[in-house]
Amino acid sequence: MIAVDVMGGDYAPQEAVQGALAAAQQGVPLILFGNQDKVMPLLAHYYPRWRSLPIELVHCSDVIDMDEDPIRGILRKKDSSIVRALQAVHSGKAQAFVSAGNSGAVMAAATIIVGRVPGVMRPAIGSFLPTTTGSLFCLDLGANPDCKPEYLVQFAYMGYAYVRLIKHIAQPRIALLSNGHESYKGSALVKAAFDLIAKTDLEFIEY
Repeated sequence: MIAVDVMGGDYAPQEAVQGALAAAQQGVPLILFGNQDKVMPLLAHYYPRWRSLPIELVHCSDVIDMDEDPIRGILRKKDSSIVRALQAVHSGKAQAFVSAGNSGAVMAAATIIVGRVPGVMRPAIGSFLPTTTGSLFCLDLGANPDCKPEYLVQFAYMGYAYVRLIKHIAQPRIALLSNGHESYKGSALVKAAFDLIAKTDLEFIEY
């Protein structure tokens, strides 16, 4: 079961509802979290027989806006679609969560409500970026503006595990983004992280 925040992101809830319907028609079970007065007419419009699909709708009276302060939003808006959906993951009713909304609020709420994997110091945002030969997985993409070298080492392991799982690559290569390929270049943070990652068992591209 996947919990979906249908109130977040550009052109919400229309785009989120259409995406949810497309997934449900492929047999993916979903719980939609959002304002039922806005969501139900869209469900009926785009797929009149939507109740025959594996979709459950949970009404949420609040929405954390895209430009809203993340922490203030999740603390003040307990009935927001982001908070309620992540509570469903925490309780075990849903096994995953999808949102195109306020990424800061999603990250903060996930950390507070669901929690981190034991041993993980900071969560990270990652995404596949296109290259001339395919794609690469990059993280962190904005969740942690102030990092420590130890965080970057953990991000390397996170990316390694994720790419193995998603791309079925037995031994993904790890690289560290800097302002030059030489090991002596980069900020103090990058240099320290370079030394730490080089000592791991990861296939680190040291050039």
